[in-house]
Amino acid sequence: EKDEEEEEDEEDDEDEDERKAEAENAINEGINGLKRGKTGTFKEVIDHATAVGIAEDKIAKAEKALEAHKANRRREAYEADLRAFMESPDFEVAAECEKMEEQGVKFGVSDKVLTPLREHLLELQSQRDLTPDEVAQAKLFLEDRTRRFAKSAVVGRPTIWVAPDSGKKVRATLSVDLILRSLTVAKTAGEGAPLG
Repeated sequence: EKDEEEEEDEEDDEDEDERKAEAENAINEGINGLKRGKTGTFKEVIDHATAVGIAEDKIAKAEKALEAHKANRRREAYEADLRAFMESPDFEVAAECEKMEEQGVKFGVSDKVLTPLREHLLELQSQRDLTPDEVAQAKLFLEDRTRRFAKSAVVGRPTIWVAPDSGKKVRATLSVDLILRSLTVAKTAGEGAPLG
């Protein structure tokens, strides 16, 4: 009776070893040949290998390969969606472009793929209307620069005069009278005769 039990135990051990070997082979084949449409099957293979008792490092390697495959599929799907998006009317809406860029970053899409989207987004942002704060800043900047120009022009401001007929460049002095009504441009060296 003991011999029969020992034989049964040996057969069970052999069956278990065979199941482990088959599960390990299935995992190795899955890692090497993971394709679209096979991810669900491969997940089942991993679950079976875990239940059979395959080494944890091999299970972890298989799970890592499965996650990498899924991430790659998501990136490929995003790239196809991005190409379609760039042909759609939404491509002209900055908020929609920003959403697409966020998705691309989330999926780990390369900068090379995102570059056309980012360049177009910058162009859209540069064409947007200014906010009230930006308008106020622009007015202050313009006022400051106008005052500086007028102050320097009253005392004579060096400039370059380009002759309209010949295109020749001449050093000149630009002057404005105190009430800012008369603008004069004269040669800097020599006669000082008005140029234009």
